[in-house]
Amino acid sequence: MAVGVDIAEPMIRLAQRRFPRAEFRQGDAQALPFPDRCFDAVVANLGLPHFGQPEQAVGEFRRVLTPGGRVALTAWNHPAHARLVGVLLEAVHEVGVTVPETVPAGPNFFRFADDAELESLLEDQDFIDIGIRTVEFVHSVDSADELWDGLLYGTVRTAAVVRAQPDDVIRQIRAGFNRRVEGYRTGPTYRLPVSFKLAHARLR
Repeated sequence: MAVGVDIAEPMIRLAQRRFPRAEFRQGDAQALPFPDRCFDAVVANLGLPHFGQPEQAVGEFRRVLTPGGRVALTAWNHPAHARLVGVLLEAVHEVGVTVPETVPAGPNFFRFADDAELESLLEDQDFIDIGIRTVEFVHSVDSADELWDGLLYGTVRTAAVVRAQPDDVIRQIRAGFNRRVEGYRTGPTYRLPVSFKLAHARLR
């Protein structure tokens, strides 16, 4: 049986509403609420960039896997390739925004865009048969407004950094964002490249 886990209770409630026949539990990936050796597979889709201690999280994945169990993890590729998020991050950087003290420090969002970092993360937890590949596709949006709103409501730390700026700085960020997004216009829509790393492995 598949079990979904998220640290945020509202996300658990949303998942339960959408998939009432599935099981979901509130929990921390770095301290999973399950006994040892109880799952045949663990999947974490774009979870790695959000874990403050990714080594501990992958250690937990190993702990709950049965011998020979499999793990699959994804992480964003570098912003130059992952344009869906890169357009906003570059606009923020262009303005020279500094992170306000009210926004806590977070993990390196693109650490695992490096194949060697992903491989080492898994090797250190006794995983074998490690494979890493780049997955790419195009995401379409109807307008720059749609993407801007999606990123400001769908991200955490980046959105907090942007919202903490004075209005004139936010306007500068938005101008840089619009300029970058415009380069991906195709007729009435915008088609932005998405790129991430997919790693899979087997527990020894």
